[in-house]
Amino acid sequence: MDQSSYASAVTPFPAHALASDSADGKPAVGPCVSETDHTKECICHMEVCVNWYPCGLKYCKGKPQGGLSYRCGIKTCHRCYRYHFYVRRRDACPSYT
Repeated sequence: MDQSSYASAVTPFPAHALASDSADGKPAVGPCVSETDHTKECICHMEVCVNWYPCGLKYCKGKPQGGLSYRCGIKTCHRCYRYHFYVRRRDACPSYT
């Protein structure tokens, strides 16, 4: 996909969404999970996980006589990423629709 095709749809967080509105340092716009009004703006999150991917070689110990290790397979890993983004209305957040 060409970057110019979706670049116009992506906008930075509005300044007021990240600014602190009180002495406690909390942002002026709260997370969607704590917002009960579906028409209010909030910060949405989406978690994306890759549950299995090869990330190295697996080594097994040899028989007691030799005691050497040998390659016996592929080590697997998993990783999750959490993306935060601003929405103008809570009902625009995919997690809560």
